Amino acid sequence: MEAPRRSRRWLSLLLVAVIAALAFGTWKWEQGQLEAETFDLTGSVLLSGELETAPEGTCRGARGGVAPGAAVTVYGAGGEVVATGGLGSSWQQSDGACRFRFRVADVPVGGDLYQVQVAAGQRTTISRATAESGRTELRVGRSG
Repeated sequence: MEAPRRSRRWLSLLLVAVIAALAFGTWKWEQGQLEAETFDLTGSVLLSGELETAPEGTCRGARGGVAPGAAVTVYGAGGEVVATGGLGSSWQQSDGACRFRFRVADVPVGGDLYQVQVAAGQRTTISRATAESGRTELRVGRSG
């Protein structure tokens, strides 16, 4: 009779531990304290200045560097490359500017700032909140 009681006691303790772990995990999740290790940086790139357009309404930079498939590179706080992706489809806007969608998968979470570079252009500094928003907008070329 002693053995069944002991195994029930262990089973009860195990059950209590599992329930406590689930409750703690749920509480942490509700507090926003469980974070993913990576995220996808997505948004659009607005290209103004010298453009080439196609009859289908697509566009690209006149020098060819900013075009669908061009590299989008994300740098960490120390200036190291942390992830790469590319420009997707493009379309010409009514104001004549060219807009591209972009996506960089598996950007590591860490730090408050990132730098993003499109093709061989200048780096743009963005906040972590902007990077994780899914609505990052980068500008390349002449402004105004």
